[in-house]
Amino acid sequence: MKPICRLISFLLYFSPLLADGQAPTFMPIEPNEDFYSGSNIALEVYISDQSSIKDALLFYRFSSEESFSSVPMEKDLYYYTGVISGINVVPGKMEYYFFARDEHGNQSMWPSEGEELPENLSVITPKNFGFNMLTPKPIKMDKGTTLTFSGRSKMGLKL
Repeated sequence: MKPICRLISFLLYFSPLLADGQAPTFMPIEPNEDFYSGSNIALEVYISDQSSIKDALLFYRFSSEESFSSVPMEKDLYYYTGVISGINVVPGKMEYYFFARDEHGNQSMWPSEGEELPENLSVITPKNFGFNMLTPKPIKMDKGTTLTFSGRSKMGLKL
């Protein structure tokens, strides 16, 4: 009888170290901003698990003809954030899903169908306002024109 009691005590003592058998769960954070081609896209999700999360990835693509690419997600205080570099962001529809794996190898996706039925969002082309701040066109002025800059103090520049 004593060996059985020891075995039960051993199992109860070390049971937290055994695999939990539960996959991570997701609570996505709904984006509340517009996404523009050429700009970074940051998506957040809350991932919970009884164990520690070993891998968290954001899978994405901009065409259903392409395969999914992935970026690792970084943990902030409470949320995981995946950032897609603006160099990869093109206008149209972006499909994406989240993937997580815990320290015991349990894994899950959101949406649960993953790449078979991903979530999507719209990426729009930024409006062109007719000027480029990196290479502005010079303004031609006649001699005698005064430029006035206003702010906390007024300053005039006479040509």
